[in-house]
Amino acid sequence: MKYYIPFAIILIVVGSLWFVLNKNEAPSLTDSKIKWNLNVKEGLEFAKQHQKPVLVFFSASWCYWCRKLNHDVFMNDQVVKLSESFVNILVDVDKNSDIARKFGVRGVPDIYFIKNDGKSIIQYNGNRTAEDMIDKMYPYIKTF
Repeated sequence: MKYYIPFAIILIVVGSLWFVLNKNEAPSLTDSKIKWNLNVKEGLEFAKQHQKPVLVFFSASWCYWCRKLNHDVFMNDQVVKLSESFVNILVDVDKNSDIARKFGVRGVPDIYFIKNDGKSIIQYNGNRTAEDMIDKMYPYIKTF
């Protein structure tokens, strides 16, 4: 019995360390199957000219959940296919804090579906699944 308690403590410590150390291994935001426009003004202008809805993904390079969302959602083949109907804009909130403030971003990841005139349709924040994203994308494709 006296060996079980130290063994259990060691397992908890090792398990916790493994979790913490592996938490930052989500892929980079640049490792995406989606073609991202990094300029909001150009992206909105393109959307207006081509009558396409806009998907804006607010993120940060240090944000684990942003990278996880990129890996779990924006690498999904069906999401990638649907994204071709949108103008996709990636905004780094650290480099573009003025744009993030304009949209009312309070944390990342944060996703906005907006009309091609720049008016917000819906804010979709937090970590999501590919299925959630697909359900959100379909209605906006049908409006254009």
